Amino acid sequence: MDPLLMKIKAGDNCAFNEVFYLFSGKLYSFLFNKTKSEYLSNEITQLTFIKLWRYRESLNVDLKLSTQIFQIAKTLMIDELRKEG
Repeated sequence: MDPLLMKIKAGDNCAFNEVFYLFSGKLYSFLFNKTKSEYLSNEITQLTFIKLWRYRESLNVDLKLSTQIFQIAKTLMIDELRKEG
């Protein structure tokens, strides 16, 4: 089990900050590669971490944290692109 995932589930702000710094750059790059939009990439990155924190108690301990973060981001990206399209 991922100790950072367990700490986030328990509401540990420091663990959340660590995860934000570990993944926000990678996530932004992934989103920019897909959307070609700095604005959307920033927006979805922020929304992803807000959603991660808001729904932290329902995170799946059997899935990697990175997998869950990127899944949240992909879902949000699709939602945002549908709004624009």
